[in-house]
Amino acid sequence: MSVFKCLIFLCILYSFGDCKFLDTLTKCSVKDEDGCLKSVFQNIVTEAAQKGIPELNVPPADPLKIDKFSINLLETLTGTLSDGIVKGIRKCVFNKYQLDFEKLMAIQDITCDLTIQGTVTLSGKSPAIEALLGTNSVDVHGKGKVKIEKLNFYMETPFQLLKNDNGDVYLQLDDKNFKYIYDVQNMKFSAEKIVIGNQDICKPSVALLNDNYRTLLKSFGKMFLDRVVAVYCGLLNEVLRPLPLKFYITEDVSVYIDN
Repeated sequence: MSVFKCLIFLCILYSFGDCKFLDTLTKCSVKDEDGCLKSVFQNIVTEAAQKGIPELNVPPADPLKIDKFSINLLETLTGTLSDGIVKGIRKCVFNKYQLDFEKLMAIQDITCDLTIQGTVTLSGKSPAIEALLGTNSVDVHGKGKVKIEKLNFYMETPFQLLKNDNGDVYLQLDDKNFKYIYDVQNMKFSAEKIVIGNQDICKPSVALLNDNYRTLLKSFGKMFLDRVVAVYCGLLNEVLRPLPLKFYITEDVSVYIDN
C-alpha cells in the first residue's frame, strides 16, 4: 500500500483525530435544488447515532435511553415506560430534508425501523376496559417490547437562526410547534410478564395488542408520537446548536436572521 493510500485509510479510520468530522461535511446551497442537504443530514444523524460527535460534545444516541415516558389513556389511565431503550436510530433513512430559509421551516421525510423496550406500568380506573379485564380498576406492571416496522414521518418544523459568541450562525429547531403526518407498516408486541393483581395476563394481552395495533395507533398513536417527535427534535438540536451553518451551507445565511 502506498504512503498516500495509507494516510487516506488512517484518516478514515480515525475520523475524529486529525481529520475532523465537521471537515467531511458537504456544503450545500440554500436553494438545495439537488437534494444535497438530505445526504448531509443523513450523514450527521447516522454519525451521531453510531459514534457520537466528540468535537461537538455529542454522545452516541443509539441505543437511546429514556428514563421515564408517560401518556394519558382513555382520560383516566396513565401509561408509563420506565428504563426505556430505543434501538434503530442509526438506520433511519432520510427520504427528504430541506431548509426553507425564507420561511424558516425545516421539511423532513424519514423512515425508521425501531425497537422500544422497558418497564411498563398502567394505572387508574376506566369502565371502558372492565369488559376486557373484568375490573375497572387497573394496576398493571411488567416488561414489554415493541418493534415498529417502516415508521414514516413527514414533518414541518419551524427553526430559528441564531449567532453564537464567535459570530457564527447556527440553526435551532422549534421542538414544540412542529407539524407531522405518519404511517406505520407494522407493529409487533412482546412481553416477559404483564401482571394485574396476582395474575399474569401476558399472553392474552400481547395477542390483543398484536391483533389490534392499528386501532391502538388511531386512538393513542398521536399522543405517543408527539413525544417521540419532540425527543427527536431535541436530540437533533443538541447537534445543530454547536454546529455553525458555514460547515454545511455555502452562502452567508446571516441575511435571513431578521426575516
